[in-house]
Amino acid sequence: MASILKVDSIGKTTGSTQDTMAGMAKAWGDFDATGTPHADNSFNFSSVTDVSDAKFDAAFTNNMANVNYAGASMAGDAGASDNDNFSVKYDYPDTKKLTTGVGLIAGSDDGAYNEFTDVGYIQMGDLA
Repeated sequence: MASILKVDSIGKTTGSTQDTMAGMAKAWGDFDATGTPHADNSFNFSSVTDVSDAKFDAAFTNNMANVNYAGASMAGDAGASDNDNFSVKYDYPDTKKLTTGVGLIAGSDDGAYNEFTDVGYIQMGDLA
């Protein structure tokens, strides 16, 4: 039988405690944005929708409490050289940040949008 540990906070033997849930990622995904975008692996993402070249919307399984969350991302492509710089940003002003999901655009340092084979995204914030 599996053991279950339920705690609201974790503390050191001396000093203050830390809210266990506040420091955890609320969603993460490893997406392939080529062709029809899809998640190769993810947590708390229910679907990925192709918007246009290099733009896709990722819907949360469990919504965020508000749009004051932070995301971190990275991107790469199997055919890229070491000198290529890639980035992923929020899709402003279209989908942007919503409590139900996030719109992302993948691009490179030459200003072009690219459908990368590997787009990673991590979401931090409060769940609804």
